[in-house]
Amino acid sequence: HKENWWVYDNVNTLKFKAGYGLNGSDAAGSLEYASTIIGGRSYTFGANEVLVNGTTPAQVANPDLRWESVAQLNVGAEIRAYDYLVLGVDVFNRRTNGMKTRPPLPDYIGNDPSTANVGSMLNQGVDIEFGYDRSYSKDFSFGVSGNASFIKNEVVLIGNDAGYLTGAGWGPQGIEITRITEGLPIGYLYGIKRTGSSKTWMMYLVTLVEMVIHCSRWHKRVISVLWMSTVTV
Repeated sequence: HKENWWVYDNVNTLKFKAGYGLNGSDAAGSLEYASTIIGGRSYTFGANEVLVNGTTPAQVANPDLRWESVAQLNVGAEIRAYDYLVLGVDVFNRRTNGMKTRPPLPDYIGNDPSTANVGSMLNQGVDIEFGYDRSYSKDFSFGVSGNASFIKNEVVLIGNDAGYLTGAGWGPQGIEITRITEGLPIGYLYGIKRTGSSKTWMMYLVTLVEMVIHCSRWHKRVISVLWMSTVTV
């Protein structure tokens, strides 16, 4: 339906849209807030060191654990022009509060960490869609469409003094390879960055001495082998 006040004949459809939503998530295992008890923890007691089966707390309790909440705002527009061009733009802002994870505990605690609400995360971006759909005759029509998305992810709050949480580990040593840090994307790769090397004349001298010692040892081995061969003959 065309309104009388609309004077742009080349624009067939123009639609604006906006939305806001708040969702909650309790995606955690059962009794994540409680200090549950597990068995199979054997220990020795008495002078004869008798092995006795026992039970211990499986994790530290967290009575303050709450739902993770996500608030999202969307604003967008769709336009169709010349009967065959389509353009859509959506801008979104999504904030996650009360992110849940298991923050590490010192080894002397002796129990696994409980699930905790550790901070907030922000996702901002824009979705763009463009399409071309045109009929050239009764028997032939052509259409193509594409879309692009741009997003920025940032952890805006970590509820500890350090401002970060350790992430995934790698290898038998558990080398830290990811982190969750305020002001950076969640789970970014973490490691040591090499900025270069600088050698002084003393370092060059030490390297030269090491080469001389290495060559001297190699020379002694050669002489020893020749001497042994001579004796054998």
